[in-house]
Amino acid sequence: MASHPDKITEYFDSHAETYDEGGASVRWMGGEMLRVILRSHPIVSVHSMLDLAAGTGNATKVVEEFVRPRHITTVDGSQGMLDQLAEKYNHDPRISLVHRAVGAFVAESNKQHDLVVCVAGFPFMEDQLQVITDTGRLVKPGGPFVFTYDSHVYFHSEQAERTVSFPLGLAVYRQSPGEIDKAVQAGGLEVIENLQFIARDKQEGERDPPISGIVMAQKPKL
Repeated sequence: MASHPDKITEYFDSHAETYDEGGASVRWMGGEMLRVILRSHPIVSVHSMLDLAAGTGNATKVVEEFVRPRHITTVDGSQGMLDQLAEKYNHDPRISLVHRAVGAFVAESNKQHDLVVCVAGFPFMEDQLQVITDTGRLVKPGGPFVFTYDSHVYFHSEQAERTVSFPLGLAVYRQSPGEIDKAVQAGGLEVIENLQFIARDKQEGERDPPISGIVMAQKPKL
């Protein structure tokens, strides 16, 4: 069960205008955990930030509670989501919008950034481990890479399903913390923290609430 990139774009384009409102019905803790990570590992200054799968700019908004990047490149496969981001930030001249699938952008880009973030983007990519590894190339020496993933580890020692159905024929792909660590290290970065958290409230019919993870990685200084 694989998510075709066009299906991903179709889903988020169709939900772009109400995306921020819709998230209130099932509160995912990714944004709050991004705050936790940034409090625990302060970032002093950022000239250039890269926000992959930027959506409507929610991750960028959290980052700016701690540090104000001088330039932000936001990448998303959904033009509708980028349009909402532009409006949310009043077409801030610091922000560049790139309408491109994240995997393709990472494969093609060589520009390095002081900070790279990707919140709620990688789980939709079947090849996310390779994309995580390749993203290491886009991090400046000494710079952090912060991202979330969906874990297939549940409370009851047993493993959750690796692939989960999502609306419109999409799929969400879960990884283990160990697999994520290896992907980060293969990209030349060190894992500073890989923190598991309860992703949201348990829904009807679920034995346990799902678990997500957030990673703070860093490229060693030259």
